[in-house]
Amino acid sequence: PEMLQSLPERPALLDSNLVFRLQGEEGFLHEHPALQRIWLDNLDGQECPQGQCLVTGREGPILKVHPVIKGVIGAQTSGARLISFTCNSFQSFGKEQSENAPVSPRAARGYTTALNYLLQKEHKQVVRLGEDSIVFWTDRACAEESLLGALFDGLDATEQTQDSALLHKVRSLLTAMACGRPVSEDDGIDTSVRFFVLGLAPNAARLGVRLWVTDTFGNLLQRFGRWYRDLAIERRYPGEEEHPALWQLLRDLAPLQKSENIPPLLGGQLLRSILLGRAWPQSMYTAALQRIHADKNVTYYRAALIKAHLCDTTAKGATMSLDKEEQNKGYRLGRLFAVLEKAQTDALGSVNTSLRERYIGAASTRPCLVFPQLLKTAQFHISKRAKQHPGYDIRFSRLVSEIMDGMTAFPPVLSLEDQGRFMLGYYHQNNALYQKKTADDAEN
Repeated sequence: PEMLQSLPERPALLDSNLVFRLQGEEGFLHEHPALQRIWLDNLDGQECPQGQCLVTGREGPILKVHPVIKGVIGAQTSGARLISFTCNSFQSFGKEQSENAPVSPRAARGYTTALNYLLQKEHKQVVRLGEDSIVFWTDRACAEESLLGALFDGLDATEQTQDSALLHKVRSLLTAMACGRPVSEDDGIDTSVRFFVLGLAPNAARLGVRLWVTDTFGNLLQRFGRWYRDLAIERRYPGEEEHPALWQLLRDLAPLQKSENIPPLLGGQLLRSILLGRAWPQSMYTAALQRIHADKNVTYYRAALIKAHLCDTTAKGATMSLDKEEQNKGYRLGRLFAVLEKAQTDALGSVNTSLRERYIGAASTRPCLVFPQLLKTAQFHISKRAKQHPGYDIRFSRLVSEIMDGMTAFPPVLSLEDQGRFMLGYYHQNNALYQKKTADDAEN
């Protein structure tokens, strides 16, 4: 220390971080493996209990209380722990606190520091699906990590944070996957990059791991391609996202379309099925039907989810747009319901309670109780419209006959699968009825 006063570099050394090197040797002291071990062992402390670390496999100090993790939505604002044992019932063989899951101080600091970094919003490596926080990253710094974020978070976030070249690349990638074209290195994609996805959910005392998946980027693209192919359906409005993000789909299944109302576990189940190539969860399908019954509205996203489930679980699958050759009773009844609703709108215009708002739930579950009355009421609508537009009744009767050809009676009940086909038939026929019309059918 007494030499410091005479050093010419003294002003520059004050209040600075320094590194040291022995004269005549290459490399700095802090880079020497032996000194690194001494430093880290001293940092770990000797007062901790001893044991084998689950992460490194080495014998040494075990941390009793892990650092907190911040940024998980729904958890305590002060942070929550991934590993924590707080009740006597969790103790085993007298091991207290985190000794039940022994982790060295060094490993605990490592994983908490990494997670706290990834969970910061500005790094764009976390997306919320319901109550789950989905964290994702790759095994090395690469452009594929930005593409991974676009797959999970959608194109809207990409447009705000990335350049136009990346945006164009993402759109081309999604279009290729939706068309079934395999993505290769010719597209500028390194399919060998490994990705990691971690799903965290808040709990009373600690964080819960809902999801953990790791695989190559190439396998991920194949599975997302299958998802987008199953999901593809004719859009109702031009502004609707052709390749919707998962959070957009899940939000449409929530009451009031609020993210905090997304059914618990559904986000993790859906993402797990995509990442692992498994069947789409039944809960997704039933949630879409339940939300339609509650809101009396078959939206683009709900119809797409129903189609994806039917494509995945049935040999017949489902089409993107109106299929006039489809003979399924549920699908045909959905088409008929859309036609009857159109007749009401043509005759009465906007009404307080439309046919859909009053009857779509009953019509899609117990058709025999509803459709006879609907057809009877439709005759009044047709007659009124025909007075203003001659020939309307003929065109209406022709369309109903086409839909009902060969159907001699209305079924008493529809199965869960047929209820989904009812909603698809309604959605497809409704889109067809409101498309731009030619001169020949301008009054249809």
